[in-house]
Amino acid sequence: MRHPVLSGLLLSAALGCAKKPPPTPPAPEPAPDDPADATARDRAYWLKALRTGNPAARQEAADELAVWVETDPPTVPAVLELLKDRSTSGAGKILPARVNSAREGAALALSRGGPKGEAALKERGLAILRDGLTDADPAVREHTAHTLGRLGPLARPVAADIQTLCTDKSPAVRSAAFAALREVGGADPVALADLVAGDDPAAAWSAAALIAAGDPVPDTAVPKLAAGLANEDPRVRAAVAAALATAGPRAAAAAGPLADAVKAVPAYRGKYDPESHYRMGAEEAYWVALTRIGGPAVPAVAGLLGHENALVRRFAAEALGAIGPPAKPAAAALKGLLADEHGFVALEAACALCRVGDGTADAVGYVRRLIDAPDAAAQAGIEAIPRMGEAGKPLVPVALGKLGGDNPHARFAAAGLVGVLPVEEGAKHAAALGKLATDAERDIRLRAGQVLEKLGPAGGAAAAALAAAVPKEADPAARDQFVDALIAMGPAARPGIAVLLPVVADRTASGDRRLRAIAAVAAADPGSKEVSAALLGAAAAPEAWVRGAAAAALVTLDPVPPEALAAVVAMANTDKATEARVAALRALAAAGPKAKPVRAEVEKIAGGKYPEFALPAKVALAAMDGDVGKAAADVRSGLGDKNGQVRAAAAASLVLVGPAAADLPGLQKLLRDPAADTRAAAAACIGRLGPAGKEAVPGLVRLLDDKEGAVRAAAAAALGEVGPAAREAVGKLRELRGDPQAGRAAVKALEKLGVPE
Repeated sequence: MRHPVLSGLLLSAALGCAKKPPPTPPAPEPAPDDPADATARDRAYWLKALRTGNPAARQEAADELAVWVETDPPTVPAVLELLKDRSTSGAGKILPARVNSAREGAALALSRGGPKGEAALKERGLAILRDGLTDADPAVREHTAHTLGRLGPLARPVAADIQTLCTDKSPAVRSAAFAALREVGGADPVALADLVAGDDPAAAWSAAALIAAGDPVPDTAVPKLAAGLANEDPRVRAAVAAALATAGPRAAAAAGPLADAVKAVPAYRGKYDPESHYRMGAEEAYWVALTRIGGPAVPAVAGLLGHENALVRRFAAEALGAIGPPAKPAAAALKGLLADEHGFVALEAACALCRVGDGTADAVGYVRRLIDAPDAAAQAGIEAIPRMGEAGKPLVPVALGKLGGDNPHARFAAAGLVGVLPVEEGAKHAAALGKLATDAERDIRLRAGQVLEKLGPAGGAAAAALAAAVPKEADPAARDQFVDALIAMGPAARPGIAVLLPVVADRTASGDRRLRAIAAVAAADPGSKEVSAALLGAAAAPEAWVRGAAAAALVTLDPVPPEALAAVVAMANTDKATEARVAALRALAAAGPKAKPVRAEVEKIAGGKYPEFALPAKVALAAMDGDVGKAAADVRSGLGDKNGQVRAAAAASLVLVGPAAADLPGLQKLLRDPAADTRAAAAACIGRLGPAGKEAVPGLVRLLDDKEGAVRAAAAAALGEVGPAAREAVGKLRELRGDPQAGRAAVKALEKLGVPE
């Protein structure tokens, strides 16, 4: 629908007191078409707004013009013309999440303007922007590169032109070019490798990091990359190692230089100091690269087994174990380390011997003796079992026998061991973990709760014990952990319902815990009147997000009480918060045919004048008919709607409809949407794509720094679902583990990426 902005303003100016003649209205600004045409005047209004210096106004104009691009043919050439606008906010002044120039706003309007907008970009727009990359003004070059980066894969045809700016004289331009290439893709790794070997440390680091985040390094780039290991900057050396890791065995020639880079790490110089507190940093990339090179790297890694620093000996043994059978030539040296003065080195050597397949008996005997130790050595031995591979399996029953033993170190480690067993095996020990909920040692109680939470429904045998322990637990962290474990048990948490119900109404509980408790009580006892009453109470809570969560839980009750459906549909109709109304409609969609009794009321919403509610209502109606896919076309159309609330509803609905690989480019755009709900929903959809969502990894990594916790959590979860292609996110995910809102998702993502805690 058009917005007669100028017409409205003129009409207002013409109204006034009858006793005083109205002022003469100002002449309307000339419009590109007939000045009497309201559409032309409104088009001119939005085009002018795109040229304003106010980022918020530019954002609004870009959103509005995206719709005009699809529906108003004259808008397309006008917006294309704005791509030539050279105005910027100055060198080094890029605002990543805001529209920072008319050129950027015009590009975004076209990219979000559906097939017509994308076609215009490809046919004419990219060529105009390509010219901006060679502008005499460095600020223009910088802002043009940034604009192309915001287009993502749409701008891939000009990736080579962007890459030429990686050697620009201006540091700000170079930085913008590298950042754009990460979003656009299509960089030439061989040319980037030339930069790695150059004299500019910042460019060398950026180039190596870009190579590491892309496809496996081609053979011709390996020698140039390897030369970067001699760079004086440790950040560059680490980035080079990460890039070489993508080449695997083809980087064999770099094994020696990688080992030399290990020796140059400051923390590894001199003998190991037991009083020091070492934490692995960027040097981890060296060990990863050597491991990925595999067999050809064995001589270089084996040479590090004799290093004077115990940390190096330990990590070298671990790398050889990860290489596996090809590392058998190093078995003799590994056996020698079983007598190392530092127990952690000897233990890692034992694990490595098991994995390379030589000296297994000696290694297993060494670990077996540790398990029976009366002190902390038992903990080290038990925690090593998973790293021993098949050879360590006979030791599992021995270790689990320590769950009820006298050594607290062994009890602690045995509880942790349950958490790394296959779920069906771990379930057999859930009752024993429940007994540890009253252990004298606080850390053991906490560990038991953590493992039970990880087991989820499989840990149900401990539900009663946890429920009994909660009111007696004096430590707040352990008490909260028991509650979290009960929540994770879902249907198996029925014995703990009395503990969980108060959490549903507890406004002092963390948002994450309260939301999960709402879902958990519905799953644990879906036929309970007490649960139904608690959820109905939550549906009237002051917080919109609680009301929305309650709606989602109410429709899972079995059977769904009439009063529950009435509450949910009332929320969808009259709640004061858009967030809650949309959540209620999503709940009705999730309910499917069970929501048919309120179909007539949902039909009214679907036919209403508010598209942000009409769209999810249509999805709910399709779900009631048993085929949510019938709403797919409307949902996908809504992803590019000018209304931010519609985009948010569409992205959330796509999770129900089922995203496809073809949706990825549109979802990548939504990762930059101004609305947090939209960004979070887009990330969730990408996560549903699994490995097919790998092109979105840079955008998801960026969202790990989002100001909204829900967005950070959604991005972390999506990265875990993408799988190995998201390995570049490991460092950021580790930093996120302590995040109160996204920490849980980060930990789970790291587990899915195969990264140990």
